[in-house]
Amino acid sequence: MKRLLRYIFAIVLAVGFTACNNGNYVNSIPKNSVAILSMDIGEMNGVGAGALLKTLLHLTNINTAGIDVSSPVYLFETENGEIGLCARITNQDDLEKAIVKMGKSKPLQDFHGYRFTLYKDAWAVGCSDETFLVIGPIAKASYPSIRRQMVNYLSNDEKSGITTSRLYQKMDSIDSPMKMVARIDALPEEFMLPFMLGTPKDTDPSQVCVSAKMNVLDGVLVMDGESFSFNKRVDASLKEAAHVYRPIEGQMVSALPSEMLGGLFINVKGDSLMPLMRENRGFQAMLAGMNTQVDMDSIVKSVDGDFCVLVPTVNEQPPLVRYSDGTTFRQIDGKGVSSVYTLSTDAASTDLRKVVVGKKMVLLINLNLLKGIINR
Repeated sequence: MKRLLRYIFAIVLAVGFTACNNGNYVNSIPKNSVAILSMDIGEMNGVGAGALLKTLLHLTNINTAGIDVSSPVYLFETENGEIGLCARITNQDDLEKAIVKMGKSKPLQDFHGYRFTLYKDAWAVGCSDETFLVIGPIAKASYPSIRRQMVNYLSNDEKSGITTSRLYQKMDSIDSPMKMVARIDALPEEFMLPFMLGTPKDTDPSQVCVSAKMNVLDGVLVMDGESFSFNKRVDASLKEAAHVYRPIEGQMVSALPSEMLGGLFINVKGDSLMPLMRENRGFQAMLAGMNTQVDMDSIVKSVDGDFCVLVPTVNEQPPLVRYSDGTTFRQIDGKGVSSVYTLSTDAASTDLRKVVVGKKMVLLINLNLLKGIINR
């Protein structure tokens, strides 16, 4: 869960400073990134930006912050687990003034031809004439080494930057103002397994990726995604397995805003799902563990409708599984106890349900609850 929190925190940070069109600045994104997210604030018509802008940084006038608001912002995660932001600068002096004005960092200082500071004692900030780069969260003591690493990133050319990577090119092909491509091993373990369904038994998670169109609605980050692989054999298996997913009906979306930090939603018939789960080592282990307390095989076979894995707000607390058997909604808690679940009718907006209904796989993140966790 920690990795997801850091990743969404980076989204909030990005919109707080806000925005970066393809240009030299994009080359500052490390080529070994395992997750890339792009937001075009102008194309989002303020819907997502407005929801995130006031969450943390209190930067109300983005047009005077020295950032090119007509270009997308890029967020990334490297293989080392670093979270980063890359944006294009229009006026470095204005940007530096905006950073200092927020009162969370010292003025930027020269280092190897670039300008650096430490924001909130947790985020390393670096600037060239064109590029705004942020990496974190980091321990304050590691700032000098991260700063040296960022000098290399800011010095990247097209060969060493992200634009020639397959992950970036896949992300760039998605038609959405807010979009993401990530290796699934960059996701929390609770969310990894559904994206692995259908893969051959010898498939390593690093071979599987997820692509998603994204939006922010009523304080909830909506990710409409699908899994794929650059390995042709694995990708063919994933496409075949995708046929088991049916359009989401959306009744259980109401569980998220009032109770849960995140939730992965699909719609399946258990008889079709069980063979795929038995072929997957991760699901085999999960089913073996749950079968010591409850007949999980029978439960999965009984599924006929929406099925979701919900992550509570308390870190390390086991996720909940909620599903429909066609007539009744049921829940399995972290201890494997099964019970009837009564749908909530007042937590989710009609608009949010409309966005989810009809999709094949949707991940929802509650940004309002996330803010409280980050600020503890």
